[in-house]
Amino acid sequence: MTRWEVRIPTFAPDGTRGFQMFVYSLSHHNEALARSRALAEVTSDTAVRHRRGATADTTALDITLRQASLI
Repeated sequence: MTRWEVRIPTFAPDGTRGFQMFVYSLSHHNEALARSRALAEVTSDTAVRHRRGATADTTALDITLRQASLI
């Protein structure tokens, strides 16, 4: 499955850094839609709870098109 991977960097008050990733299938999303959905979802209660309250840096969002490889 070819998919869009949207990575949004995060940082916690203690200095811990990481990222939160959202994945959308290419068959249902173009790049703009994947970006806008990730920006909307990153502010949801579920996303904030998942990253344990760390702040998401949406200005540093990175989006990549990935082709699944066969193993």
